[in-house]
Amino acid sequence: MSKIGKRPIIIPAEVQFEQSAGQFLIKGPLGQLSFKPSAQIEVLKEGDQLIVKPTVLNKTTRQLWGTNRANLNNKIQGVKVGFTKELILEGLGYNAEIKADKIIFKVGYSHTIELNTPIGLKIEVKQQKGFQIIRVEGIDREKVGQFAAVIKKLRKADPYKLKGFRYVGEVIKRKAVKKVAK
Repeated sequence: MSKIGKRPIIIPAEVQFEQSAGQFLIKGPLGQLSFKPSAQIEVLKEGDQLIVKPTVLNKTTRQLWGTNRANLNNKIQGVKVGFTKELILEGLGYNAEIKADKIIFKVGYSHTIELNTPIGLKIEVKQQKGFQIIRVEGIDREKVGQFAAVIKKLRKADPYKLKGFRYVGEVIKRKAVKKVAK
C-alpha cells in the first residue's frame, strides 16, 4: 500500500476540475493544466476531494499510485499558487540578463550562453551585492524544476570559491584551498 497514494486530494474552492475521456483539465486563477493518469490508475471525485486508486493491485500499480497522486496534487497547487525556484549566480565577471524572450549568461566561458525562456515560465534577474538571483516562476512544477536544473548545469558551484550557480538555501561544503608542500 502506498502511504502517499491513499491520501485524498482536497480541491480548493477557486480551482475547477473537469474530466473528459480519461484526461483531466485543471483550471485555476493562474492558468490551466491537463493531467492524464497511468492506464492502471483511476481518479474518483467525491465532493471536494479526489481519490486516486489503482484498478488492479500489483507491483507496477503500487509504484505508480503515489507518483500519480503527487503529480495531480502538484498540478492543483500550481494553478492555485504556482511554483518558484531561485538560483544564486556568484563569481567575478559572471552575469545574467534578460533580452526579449531569452536569458543571456556570461559565466566564464569564451562565449555567452543564450537560453530561450520556455512558454509558461517567467524569469527575473535581481542584482544583489556581489551576486545575482535568478528567479524561475511558473504553474507547472516539472517545467520550473527542469529549467532551473538546465541553468544550474551551465556552471555548477565550485566547492573551492563557490563560483557558479547554486539554489537559494543549498549548502555546499567549502573545501580548503590546495597548498603545495615545500
